[in-house]
This record gives sequence, C-alpha cells and structure tokens, in this order.
Amino acid sequence: MAPRGRPRSDYPVPGKRRRGENWEAYWWKGADAPGGRGRTYGVNLGPVTEPQAEVKRALIAAALAGGEWPAEFADAPGVLRYMHRNAPAAHALLHPGTEILGRYGEQLATRVHPRWAATSLTHLRALAKFTGKPLVQTTAADAEAWLTSIPNRPGTFRKAAVRSYGTANHARAAASRFFRWALEAELIRRNPFASTKPFTVQPPETITYLTREQRDNVLAAARQDPKGIAVELALLAGLRKSELARARWSDLTEHGRLRVQGRKTARPRLVPLPRALLDRLAALRPADGRGSITGWPNDPAEADWRAEAVLRRLQDGLPDVPAVLLAWNSFRHTFATLLVQSGVSLDKVSAWMGNSPAICRRHYAEFVPRDARDEDIEKL
Repeated sequence: MAPRGRPRSDYPVPGKRRRGENWEAYWWKGADAPGGRGRTYGVNLGPVTEPQAEVKRALIAAALAGGEWPAEFADAPGVLRYMHRNAPAAHALLHPGTEILGRYGEQLATRVHPRWAATSLTHLRALAKFTGKPLVQTTAADAEAWLTSIPNRPGTFRKAAVRSYGTANHARAAASRFFRWALEAELIRRNPFASTKPFTVQPPETITYLTREQRDNVLAAARQDPKGIAVELALLAGLRKSELARARWSDLTEHGRLRVQGRKTARPRLVPLPRALLDRLAALRPADGRGSITGWPNDPAEADWRAEAVLRRLQDGLPDVPAVLLAWNSFRHTFATLLVQSGVSLDKVSAWMGNSPAICRRHYAEFVPRDARDEDIEKL
C-alpha cells in the first residue's frame, strides 16, 4: 500500500500551520532506539501574525539544530516530550532535577489515568524549575514556598487572571504522591510535603447566570457564528465544555434526545432537547450524520482554544453583557436556573445536568418559586 500523506522526511526541520486562532510549529523526529518509532512534535505559537510565527519557527529550528531553546518554549509539552525522548542529557540540564521523572512516570501511568499522569509530571517539572535543584533535594520550606506561589501565577488562558486554589491543591496532591513513592524507593528520608496543608477552596457565593432576555440575546449572536452551536448546546442542553467537545451527531436519538457521556459521570445520560435546538441541529447535520457536532478536535488543549475563541467573539459582539456571564459555567448555570425558576423539579434538572440531587439543591434551591403549588400531592 502506498504511504498516505507527505513523507515525514520532507519536514526534518519545523514547519508551521494554522490551528484555529493560533499558529503551531511542528517537526518529526525518528526514535533513536533500534526498532523504535518516530513521532511528530508540536508547539503552540499562540494567536500571532504569520511573520511573527515565522520568527518563532526559525528560533525553534535553531534550537533543534543544536542551539539553545528560547525561554518561552522551554516548558512547552511538545519540547519536553522531544527532549526527554531524543536528548535526555540536554533535557536534564534544561530542567534540572527531573531526570528521575522518567522512572517515576513509567509506574505512574499504570496506577492512575494517563491524563492525570501527564498533569502530575507537569507539576513536578514546575517544582524543579521553581527550586532550581533536584527534586530529591526539595525541602519543606521549598514545598511551602512553591505551593504559595501557585495562586499568584497567571493562568493558561488570557481570561484567567491567576491560578486557583484548586490548581494549587492538585499540584500538592501530585507532589505528595511523587515523594511518597520516593520515600518507598529510599531515595529520600522525609516527605517535604507531609506537613503542608491543602488550601481551603471557598464555594462561589452566588451562581452566575444570564437572565432570560440576556440568554435570548446570546443565542441570537451565537446563531450568527459558524461555531456558535456549542453555545446553543450549553444554554439549551446544559452541557459542560468537555461534553461539548465529545458530542457527536450519532449521539442524537430519534426521540429528540442527546446521549451525553461525561468524565464526571460513570453512566451516560439522556438530555431532551427543545424544539428550537432540534431544528437548528437538523439544519446543520451533515448528510452522513457523522463527526463532531461542535467541530472541536479530540485534543483537549486544542478544544480549549476553540472554546475560548467562541467566547471572545461573543464578548466582542455583546459588549453590554458582562464578560463574567459569557462563560461556559455560566451557560450551564443559566440552563438550570431558568428551568428551576419555571417550576421544573430539582430532581429532573439534576438528571438532565448529570449532577447529584444534593449539588442541585445546594446551587439552585433558592430559585424554586415559593408560591408554586405542587399538584403531585393530589396523587396521594
């Protein structure tokens, strides 16, 4: 069978391509181990112009040719994977103290979910960079200083001002797991994170949601956006951002329901869709009835950027709506709040949202109409 696509030997140096709102540099490198397989590596260059992307691509090409990696790319996941696999000695110099992570990562992936394993290793590399010394030399003071610094650092996306206490707690859990393993392997004598305390994550004081008029304005703007169907699904079906990325045309049933499989729920749920949304989906559905409803890719990072791009376009088109309300969580809260205000039972909203009844009561019980009579009592 003839090989598909362009031969990989055609791009031993990085090329560049558009991915949604951003540019990406990519390159291929064969495995050094006998019989090993090569792979493609990529670095997100951000929402820059093409000339700026070309400058960044040239810097990456120089680094691949033996030069120094620019500071802005040194911690990029693609660069870390490339260095760890193809230049382990240089990787250890670039990220001091992380050479032990290869040994730790092999067993970690078998004990936890692969996505959590990757996130855990990212936190540990950040710890080594923060202290500037090998992980096994981390002290209790280093641990406290690192955890304290996390909520004060910028978040991943431009909308996020700083990282949350929840992120700091996740980092603490990742580090604690690693140092417990190092203690069992007799690499250290004391776990520096044993005396650290988790941050107290305060629940939001109020639920942010759109009024019905604001909701209708957002829906009108979303229908003018080629990618706005994601907003409609969030507002009219209560889907989470991660569930929007995985929604497929094949998940639509003949009875006007959407089968939703989320990471937070063990079982899929069926969400009834309003007629207005069913009509929109019927107009957009491809002839073969296959593929993603939102058009977002399977890669979580790429899907996040697509989701943020949709929100930015909404903010530009709806300057009168507060930016805090133009968020995926707010859309989901709007779905539940408007239903409860209209007299729909909390148990039914809980089933549609994939939340436990206790969570729905805590969030939305205040929106239940106090003067509404429950006619179900007459069935007694």
